[in-house]
Amino acid sequence: MNASTDPPAPPSEYVRREDDVLERIAAIVGRRRIPSGEVHVGDDAAVFGAVRRRNPVSTDVAVMGVHLDPALFPLEDLGFKAVASAVSDLAAMGGRPRAAVVAVSSPPGTDLEELHRGIADAATITKCPIVGGDLTRSRDVSVAVTVLGECPTAVRFYAAARARVMRSW
Repeated sequence: MNASTDPPAPPSEYVRREDDVLERIAAIVGRRRIPSGEVHVGDDAAVFGAVRRRNPVSTDVAVMGVHLDPALFPLEDLGFKAVASAVSDLAAMGGRPRAAVVAVSSPPGTDLEELHRGIADAATITKCPIVGGDLTRSRDVSVAVTVLGECPTAVRFYAAARARVMRSW
């Protein structure tokens, strides 16, 4: 998100600097050791170590009011659901999560820390570190999660065997 191109905030709104928000979010989702040479939350792009296996990728979007009723569920649950759904889709293809990037679109005044606590909880449970993402303004709250994964040799063999069976049908 480039603060200079964002629409101006309404005068009555409490405005926080993007760097301050990113610092707090990094503290929430970055509660782990970052491997040497890697760059995670807070820069323009994430850099992580080479993956030497097949690399499945999954993206999932959760929208408040569409996927969860805001009268019943807090923002924290939306963040949790977004990460859990993307990791689940990756697992359905035999992948293990390696890293995720999270893009959040929300109206001004949204409690991004609450949202990211749910993201962090799901990331911890699924062992899928959040390595970066994006923030932007929108009318609705939505969370897009892209998970990068890897497949062990046994799964590659299974996938190849399954592909042969599917071609024979």
